[in-house]
Amino acid sequence: MVTFREFIREWGDFSFPTATVIKDKIGVSCDNTRQELNRNLALATTGHSVNPYTNWFRVTKILNLYGISLPKVTFKDMYEGEEIVPIDQFGARSGAEFDGTVEKMNNLDETQYFFYYCYEMKDDGHYETKGKIVNEDELAKLLEEPEEDSEDEKEE
Repeated sequence: MVTFREFIREWGDFSFPTATVIKDKIGVSCDNTRQELNRNLALATTGHSVNPYTNWFRVTKILNLYGISLPKVTFKDMYEGEEIVPIDQFGARSGAEFDGTVEKMNNLDETQYFFYYCYEMKDDGHYETKGKIVNEDELAKLLEEPEEDSEDEKEE
């Protein structure tokens, strides 16, 4: 039996397979990536769960594969609610550039995409959840109140 060092010397140059991650290919700004990510999020949040944290942790694991980390949350309302998290894929930049400008940590003014998560308790005591990566326009549509509900509130 030969040692690893002898094996390398004997067989010469090797080209070991490596995987490269190109940011343009897996970034959430790419439509195909966002569609695939939202499909995976929809699969993770289908069905009923015992509490909203179960699917939040499932979604967190999926988003970690794409370089997106979610904060730990405490849901304030037991029956229904929404969480909106600005997406900062691959981490935030911080520090000084060569020209002296300083990057702010988690500069949320430049955020283009958001993670939208909503949950609701059903009559049987289980929760129905939904998670999705959206841009600013899609987020505004999700947050709009239906006109029927707002008219009913005005009458009361």
